[in-house]
Amino acid sequence: MRKEFVVAIILGLAVGLLIVVGIVIARQAFEKHRTGSDDTINKLSPISTSLSTGSPTAAPTPPKHSLTIDQPDDNSVVSSSELMISGKTTPQSTIAIVSEKNEYFTSADEAGLFSQKIELITGVNEIKMASLAPNEEQAEITLTVVFTTAEF
Repeated sequence: MRKEFVVAIILGLAVGLLIVVGIVIARQAFEKHRTGSDDTINKLSPISTSLSTGSPTAAPTPPKHSLTIDQPDDNSVVSSSELMISGKTTPQSTIAIVSEKNEYFTSADEAGLFSQKIELITGVNEIKMASLAPNEEQAEITLTVVFTTAEF
């Protein structure tokens, strides 16, 4: 009877240890995914020290390629399965839009303006957009839009 008791305790400890290790690994992966994959975090520019005053000054940074969306707003709710996306980026850039239903490609005009009609699925739609400038710099943004046929 004693051997069975010891074996049961050892097996219980092993199963408990496996569960704890699994939880720790899952938590680390979730945190890494939540914080590590966010490419939209602004990086700090290098700081140099001025020789005359000894005070730190930010090094000038060249203007970056950007992508802004005028419409729709992030986390908006719409009642039509067709959605017009419009925004601004670097002139002559190529914009790729990936929705839950399809992929779309368009180009920005001389002023950097663009618009593209896309189709939505019922429910939550995560729309990922990437802009590639002529100098091959990239900018990305993700929108969430909910399409519902319910009246509101």
